[in-house]
Amino acid sequence: MIPKVEKVWAEFRPADAEMVHLPTNCPVCDSPVVMPEGEALARCSGGLYCAAQRIEAIRHFVSRKALDIEGLGDRWVESLLHLDLLKDVADIYHLHEHRDTLLNIEKMGEKSVQNLIDAIEASKKTTLARFIYGLGIRGVGETTARMLANTFQTLDALKAADVEALKKTPDVGDITAEWIADFFQAPHNIEVLDRLLAAGIHWDAPTAPTRQPLNGESWVVTGTLESMGRDEATQKLQALGARVSGSVSSKTKCVVAGEKAGSKLDKAQKLDIRVMNEQEFLEFLAQYGGVE
Repeated sequence: MIPKVEKVWAEFRPADAEMVHLPTNCPVCDSPVVMPEGEALARCSGGLYCAAQRIEAIRHFVSRKALDIEGLGDRWVESLLHLDLLKDVADIYHLHEHRDTLLNIEKMGEKSVQNLIDAIEASKKTTLARFIYGLGIRGVGETTARMLANTFQTLDALKAADVEALKKTPDVGDITAEWIADFFQAPHNIEVLDRLLAAGIHWDAPTAPTRQPLNGESWVVTGTLESMGRDEATQKLQALGARVSGSVSSKTKCVVAGEKAGSKLDKAQKLDIRVMNEQEFLEFLAQYGGVE
């Protein structure tokens, strides 16, 4: 059972008790503190900049589904933080300027340093969806990042979007729309974004949007697939315009069920939702050239 507050006994409150006032700005980085309506927690909006969020922001930014900087693991990050070389994610793209310092890190030889520098350079060519996901905006997972990229097409358009425009994006609810808007209104975040772009991060210009065959449909992938991992299956569905969810609901269009599909398959059958086995899924994808 999840604990909840059911009653406040004001009569037991000490006479000298003072009202608690939430800070309007983060005590660490001075970014605005936000608490969307319906949320119980106030949070700092300076996700890219705030020192208190630095380690997790960097870990997320370099992860495989984001900028995918192979080799920049926890050991490197901790050493670089200790040397004060990483104040935010944009500093990653200036590490080549500190090559001599990197070579002096214990057990980090010439090859390790060069591999890291090469991986950082390679990560500069990415996609808008990966970049948005890498920013670590609360509520914006891989699927939502792709929807935002498809909807707004450019980073400038996304940055300028208000809450109402954001809410029209598939997979973006009221609270997530507020978190996105708050993120792009925080000056410190914009500073880091500008530095990332100045360092050379780029992606291909958007192409004219076309209606995709699964546009807006909600799909679920569950169980073990022999021919591909669930991540790959998800990417193929997203390339066709589908929203891939982690749970089955009445809004689910189809469930792709591999071996040991479990409760999600059971729920889909109870709701009379279409189910594809792996072979049917592969034949379905073959209609679209397998989806590269």
